[in-house]
Amino acid sequence: MKMPLVSFILPVFNNNNSILPTIKSLISQDYQNKEIIIVDDSSTDNSIKLIQKYIDKYPFIKLISQPALGKINSIKVAISQVNGEFIMIAETGKIYIDTMTKYLIYNLEQENEIIGCDFFELAESDYYNLLEISKKSPKENLKTFSGSNYIQELTSSSNHVFENCITLWNKFIKKSLLKNIDFSEHTNTLTLAKSIFLNSTSIKISNQILICKILVDQYYIENCFNYKNLETIQFLEELLIDCKTENNKSRMYNCSLRLISYLYKIRKQLSFYSLNINDKIQLRQTIDKKFNSIYKFLITKYPSKSENFENINEQYRKLLKDERFRIKYYYLYPSYTEDYPEDLY
Repeated sequence: MKMPLVSFILPVFNNNNSILPTIKSLISQDYQNKEIIIVDDSSTDNSIKLIQKYIDKYPFIKLISQPALGKINSIKVAISQVNGEFIMIAETGKIYIDTMTKYLIYNLEQENEIIGCDFFELAESDYYNLLEISKKSPKENLKTFSGSNYIQELTSSSNHVFENCITLWNKFIKKSLLKNIDFSEHTNTLTLAKSIFLNSTSIKISNQILICKILVDQYYIENCFNYKNLETIQFLEELLIDCKTENNKSRMYNCSLRLISYLYKIRKQLSFYSLNINDKIQLRQTIDKKFNSIYKFLITKYPSKSENFENINEQYRKLLKDERFRIKYYYLYPSYTEDYPEDLY
């Protein structure tokens, strides 16, 4: 079997804390017929300086610099430059096990437009203490989906399955498929991924764990607000509308449960009094409305399953109660300097 040329696209923007493990793992792929296209979206840190020695040393690495136009545009620009038959839109903070490319390409069949694998997560603190980045895979299982059937995996009850399905950084995608995608319709990788999958006729997924996702600053990821979280909420809301249109009760339930859990997670981050963002109060109000709406939907449609989401609701109410207490008695907190509308006191 002739091994096709594969292209790794690596969008970069101020990733100096996570780029080196990723670029090293891509270079170390046990697969000779490869190229790496790095697109720098006008980084202001030393991301590119860190990897310059690799760019100079390896002729299969190409660097493209562009004005600050965003990740989607970086991907679009890179696709116009790649030569590979299959493309992986890689992401910093991921370590690609050296056998990944050879394994996935070997398992490609003629009709497959996409092939992907599983991954595991590792806290940054643990990463520095390991001698080898790997995790034992279960007994091999390869499944083939149509695009529409694969999208249904998004409403699996497993959060890991959801992330595995919606990510692009763990899949090789046929270049011809990407050429047919209208990138102007997308503002984030979640909707882009969904569009790519829906346009595919054959997606092959392996359960083999071949990528390590490093949780850079795990505390920050879990506890600090990131505006990209709002993109996930919007995506889940749109996915729920799709489920309602199909009148698939099981998918509606799973999607609603994931959404309410995610809303609670985001709202908890927004409750930190030390969080300093200009639109915090408006965001809190928006998330509260969304949470109440989804909770009302769940308790109305799925009262028999209330034990699965009632605890989240109780935690949410307690969070709001504690927050109101801090607002009313803010003088008990020496470092508490937030400004609130007068009607909240």
